[in-house]
Amino acid sequence: MIVWQMYAFILDEEILNITHCENYEEANRIAKAVYGEEAIAVDCLQYPCQIGDKHINGVFYHVDPNTGDQTPIQYVPTQEQQVQKLELDKTILEAELISTQLALTEQYEKSLALEDEVTNTQIALTEIYERME
Repeated sequence: MIVWQMYAFILDEEILNITHCENYEEANRIAKAVYGEEAIAVDCLQYPCQIGDKHINGVFYHVDPNTGDQTPIQYVPTQEQQVQKLELDKTILEAELISTQLALTEQYEKSLALEDEVTNTQIALTEIYERME
């Protein structure tokens, strides 16, 4: 079974074509054969780019056809990467939850200790007041 990858054919930082190939070597060979020795193929599967966009210093840019403005194109993570990120986030949140629960338990125990001190102080004050009468 062949797993296809998407490649942008780039010449002078401009995306001239986008196609799927079996591997990088094949895509790069086709790019050079069609567009000349200066052309390169770049994996663009995780970038929503199109013909006419730019690839400058390893970054894809969308080019507005009306203004010519260039906006960086954001990487779209794979489902596997998204799951890994969610699992990491879950682990971090679980650790924070445990830490928060421990802190709340400590606060509760301190609160109970203060209640005991207040009760003992009230008893002592009551005894002093009763002796004064």
